[in-house]
Amino acid sequence: MADAAALRQKICDHMIKNVDEKIVFFDNMTFGEIISRGAHALQGEATVERRVRNYVDRMRQPTTSGGVIEIIAAAHCLPMAVKVYEKEPHVSLDEETVGTFKLVAMLAEEATSLLGTIRLWHRGMGEFDYLESI
Repeated sequence: MADAAALRQKICDHMIKNVDEKIVFFDNMTFGEIISRGAHALQGEATVERRVRNYVDRMRQPTTSGGVIEIIAAAHCLPMAVKVYEKEPHVSLDEETVGTFKLVAMLAEEATSLLGTIRLWHRGMGEFDYLESI
C-alpha cells in the first residue's frame, strides 16, 4: 500500500511541476488547461494555478479516484507506455455478448518506455480496468 501512496504523490508532483506541458492526447492542451476547463475544476477559483493546486490537493487524497489526466501523468513520470483499448462488442451464435479489444490510444511511445507497457480497457465514462493480456 505504501507503494501506491508513493506513486500517487509522484503523479501529483508531476502534474504540478509540468503544469505547462502540452498533452497530445488532449489536442495539445496543457495539464493546467485540461484541469482548469474540466468538469472537475473548481470554477470559482480565479487562476489556472489555483485551480490546478486545488485539483492536485484533492488527487493526493487516497479516497479520490484518478482518470485520464492521472494516467497520462503516470505514463510520463514512470516512464511507461500506456495503451488504451476499447471493446468492440458483437453477438455470438449463442446470443452471448463477446468482443475483441481495439487499440484507441497510446499515451507514450513504447520505444521510449523503460519499464514496459500498461494496457488499460476504457470502459467508458472515464473508467478504466487493467488488462493483463489481450
